Amino acid sequence: MSVVTHTQETPVAQIAALIHGQSLRLPSLQPVLSNWPTLLSPHYAELKKKVGMKIDEWISDERVRRKAQIIDLPLFSSIWYPHATLDRLEMITWYSMWIFLWDDVIEDSATPASGITDKVSWIHHQALKYMEYHLGLSSSLEEPIPPTKYCTLFRYAAEPFRKASSLLQRIRFYEELKVYMDGCEVEQEFVRAGELPSWREYWSHRLGTSSVHTYSALGEYMSGGNIPPEMFDTPELKELWVGINRHIVTVNDLISFKKEVEKSSFHSLVPIVMNETGANLDTVVDSLVDTLRNIGDSMNRAGDRLIALAENSHGAQGRQNMEQAPGDIGEEPLISRTDYRPSCNLHDFLGEKQQLQMHIWKYVRRYGFFGRLNTNTTWGDWDMGLSAPALDISAFCLPPVADVPAGESNVSVTCGHNWQDPLTKNYPLRNTSKTTFASGNRTFTLDYILANGICQPISDKYQWGFSYLQLYIVINVVLLWSTGIFLLWLKAQFNLPLAQYDRVPRELECMLHMSRELQRHFKKSGVES
Repeated sequence: MSVVTHTQETPVAQIAALIHGQSLRLPSLQPVLSNWPTLLSPHYAELKKKVGMKIDEWISDERVRRKAQIIDLPLFSSIWYPHATLDRLEMITWYSMWIFLWDDVIEDSATPASGITDKVSWIHHQALKYMEYHLGLSSSLEEPIPPTKYCTLFRYAAEPFRKASSLLQRIRFYEELKVYMDGCEVEQEFVRAGELPSWREYWSHRLGTSSVHTYSALGEYMSGGNIPPEMFDTPELKELWVGINRHIVTVNDLISFKKEVEKSSFHSLVPIVMNETGANLDTVVDSLVDTLRNIGDSMNRAGDRLIALAENSHGAQGRQNMEQAPGDIGEEPLISRTDYRPSCNLHDFLGEKQQLQMHIWKYVRRYGFFGRLNTNTTWGDWDMGLSAPALDISAFCLPPVADVPAGESNVSVTCGHNWQDPLTKNYPLRNTSKTTFASGNRTFTLDYILANGICQPISDKYQWGFSYLQLYIVINVVLLWSTGIFLLWLKAQFNLPLAQYDRVPRELECMLHMSRELQRHFKKSGVES
């Protein structure tokens, strides 16, 4: 490694002179890291054996092979993802191997095309093309040339990941790989110039160069989790994602500070904070340890809010999905685990079905239906190139006003109703006789619905027949009640003569009425009065 010689005027030289001769007193980080899980995967021994055999087979350079064996990436993977399956641990180990080695042998790299002067930038760009191809996101049918000798290690990780992951997971991972590459280029510019970035500039690219973002994008895949898509768009999850990254970077910069100084490398937090604040070494170290405590507390609060949000949105199942990974995990919450760091970089977080609908909507809006155009096209927001002809996307009858997918503001677009077939010059999607309904992954034409469709109650919905039965019962009860009231009225009319009078008899009149009734009663009984 070449060591940059700094003049006395540069900030790097000033910090180097300030640090020279000082003693680094790093306090114990055990209290700060006490809440972090320290489990080891039961697959570690088997994983180390399998990876060791493949290192001997795939890495020919003796120096690089020895480096790959010394860093013990199987141990790294087994601690980082203690509950992952063996095949996924092997995948993440080869990805980590790629992170460590892909740009290690620059002198063995491919030669850029003539006219390209920035070889590092070209290598990064070529590496992205190589990764895009092996993730199944490239329109190219031919494998790009790997820019470095050990960039080929990526395909050993990409192949199992591509087979077991969803399209959205692969896109999210690739987007974070681009962030990583961009950050590496920015960091190299500072190193070549012999300059120290500001605290803000450092974090703007260090969150990428740490590669923690890429592991965040792999978190759902590695844990085998089923995270609701909308959860990725929450501030709480983003806070966790950034927090885990800053936590790891800060710990790394503190522990590796002595080694970096010996290599005349000052591109880390301790020199940068010293340069900005003017504080001494002990003060800066203490402030960074306090920062670690604050990050941990902030992540705990964000995790609690995220779990509550998942429960409010998806009930007990949503809470379980966020708290606990499937499989053999019995006690450990997924939120507190280091392998759960979903990415929050993708511009939309729709479910895959909704995202596919949106991409189809945009595609036919641009290129039409039925593959009529014989031209190259692009698919999706990442502009994946597709060779001619255009995709043959068919439709039935589309309404005059179509729903516009989320993120689109042009509500005047009808998305097909006014589409004119360039061959027949007709408007095939206006034909209402082709109206089609879908249910249970089956389609039914309008003619079939008119011929066979009937209205009937659904077993788990409101029962229409109950209303008629209730009405029948109520009518009969009211009829019986009315009949009884009428009979009671008749009895009163015939058996209660006084009911015919408008007023109530009083005093002697009552005696006359009573005498008349007694006389009638005696006569009826044969008694002489």
